[in-house]
Formats: sequence, C-alpha cells, structure tokens
Amino acid sequence: MKRRKRIYLITSFLFALLLLYPYIVKDFVNIEHDTFFHLSRIQGMAEALSRGDILPAVYPDKNLGYGYGSPMFYCDILLIPSALLYLLGVPLSICYAQLVFVLSFISILGMMFVYDHALKSKNKNCISSILAGAAYGFANYRITNIYVRGALGEVTALAFLPWLILALYELIYEGRKESWWKLTLTLSLLAVSHNLSFLMSVILCIILTLCWHKKLTEDVFKACVKAVLFAFGLTMFFTIPMLEQTSSQDFYLKHWGSDLAGYAMKLRQYFANKTVFGYGGNSQPTGKSNVIEVRGGS
Repeated sequence: MKRRKRIYLITSFLFALLLLYPYIVKDFVNIEHDTFFHLSRIQGMAEALSRGDILPAVYPDKNLGYGYGSPMFYCDILLIPSALLYLLGVPLSICYAQLVFVLSFISILGMMFVYDHALKSKNKNCISSILAGAAYGFANYRITNIYVRGALGEVTALAFLPWLILALYELIYEGRKESWWKLTLTLSLLAVSHNLSFLMSVILCIILTLCWHKKLTEDVFKACVKAVLFAFGLTMFFTIPMLEQTSSQDFYLKHWGSDLAGYAMKLRQYFANKTVFGYGGNSQPTGKSNVIEVRGGS
C-alpha cells in the first residue's frame, strides 16, 4: 500500500506539472475573466496579515480607499499561505501560480485515492486510478476554470471534492464511523472555498447517502450528524456573518449571459504552442483574444 501511495504522489505531481506548464515556463500569469479579482484577494489578505488581521471582513485599501467587503461573501482563509509568500517578497503572479499548482496536485491525488478505494482488489496495478486522476485533473471544466475563467474558487472547491466523496464512502458505505472527522474537514474546506460549489456538494452528499441508505446504521448516522455539526462550528466565523449580511438586505445582479460551450477550451488549444488565453475567451480567434499579462510582482 505504501508503494501505491508513492506512485500516486509522484504521478499526481507530474500531472500537475504538465497541467501548469504554461505558468511554469513563463514569468507571468494571463488575465482571464476573474484573475484580477483573485490576485486582489491575495494582495488584500497579505495587507491584512501585515496589520495583524487574520480574518478580515473588509479590505479598506481597495477601490481607491473606499474599501471592498468581498471576504464577507468569499472566504479568504485558504489564501493565507499565498499571502505569506507575497509578504516574503515573492511576486504576486508566482503566489497565484503556486496556489493553482498545489490545488491541482490535491485534485488529481484525491481522485486517484477515491478510485483506488472504490475498486480495491480490482485495481491491482494502479493504472485505473492513475487514469481517473488524470481525467479529473485534465477535465475540460478544470482547464477552463484555470486558463479561461481564472475561477480560483471553483478550482479550490474541486480540489476537495474527491476527498469529500472518499470521506463519505468510508463513513457510510464502509461503516467506519471513526472517519467522521474526515467528513468534517472536507465539508469545512469546501465551505470556505466557494459557496455555490459547497451547496452543490451538499446535494451530492444527500444523493450518495440516499444511494447507500441500506448501509446507514444508527451509529453511522450519529457520526454523520456529528461531522456536520462540527463542520458548521468550524466555519461559523464565515457562514454566520455571511448569512446575516445576505438576510439583512437585497442583492441584485444583472447578467447578460454567455455561451459556456463557446468559451470552453478545446483539447487542441491546450497543447498548441500559442494557446488562446485571455479575457476574450476561447471562442475568439487568436488576433481578437484580448490577452492581458501580469508580469513579476505586478
């Protein structure tokens, strides 16, 4: 088993390197749909940490000094490692790129463990699990989130989703009630990653629980309840203020819509020498892609 784990660790690392090669071979990150926002989050968290504020609700220096309250609705606690790197003088673009790399590694490794755990005796040579990890890591949606949308929240949530499934599998399907803390941890990480992904993950948990309901004993049910309550307790520093804010006033969003299929990255574009990145999306020809670059510590 130790040998299999080493194989999964090494292959996940190599797959993550391959996936992130456009960031590795360049000294800048391309600006996709949301990249400016997430770069600003890392910088804002770094400024907050320099003031001794570990859980900022508002970044007072944003928007020309008017402030920006994004942490009230978009938890930034998982950005602390990147923010600390930025405070140590690491360029902001590299702080962002290394975070995406780590999340990709966790995503691929998690899916390998899920597939390996589910197959067990049938997966003697590890090949199926490695292919499952590669398929998950290089899925069109993940690539699009990274290189077209710059959707760091979804990238973060997708890193913890396989581990949530694994925790639920151990707890309910295998009846290992001592795994309740794994469910607590993964639910908590998803809750502070991305709100919508967390809600979708909860729906997935309900569906899986219904599928495995025949294996749900009283002790396992109590362990599930304990896991959920502990997860709520661990994340209430973010969820309670957020719910208070959303319930105290009305929020409106006008969206003109977009063709998601048109913006998705095609396989040939990913392996092309000059991949079409940028704000214009992959539905645009190369000359009209409106590519913007952030170099060094910009």
